[in-house]
Amino acid sequence: MSTSPYQLQRILPPLSSMIGILGLSGGIYSIVNPQAFGATLGIPISTPTSPALPFASFAGARQISSGLTILTLLYTGQRKAVGTLLICGVAAIMTDAWICFQHDGVEGKAVGHALMGVAVGLLGAGMCWG
Repeated sequence: MSTSPYQLQRILPPLSSMIGILGLSGGIYSIVNPQAFGATLGIPISTPTSPALPFASFAGARQISSGLTILTLLYTGQRKAVGTLLICGVAAIMTDAWICFQHDGVEGKAVGHALMGVAVGLLGAGMCWG
C-alpha cells in the first residue's frame, strides 16, 4: 500500500504538534529539574550548585518558546510558518549535537540530536512545500 501525497499532508500537522508538545514539555522539565534535564541533553551536571545549572534552564526557556510558537501557529493554520520555524530550528538542534560531541562520553547523545535535526528538517520541508 503506497502513501499518497494527500495522506502524507494529513499526518504532517499532528507530527508538528508532537514536536511542539515535546519542546514545551521538555522546557517545563528543565525549569522544574534542570540538573536531570542537563543529563537528557547529554551534558551531565554533577551537583546542584554547578555553575552550568542555570544554562539548562536557559535551554528550557528556548524550548518552551519554540513549543508554544509551533502550537500557536498550527492552531491558527499557518502551516508554512511552522515549516519555516522547524527548518530554522535545525540550526539549534545541530548546534546542540555539536556541543554534545565536544564533551567526552556523550557521542551517543550527539548522534541522537543529529538524527532529530534531520527528522525536524524533513518535517519542516514537508510543512513548507507539501
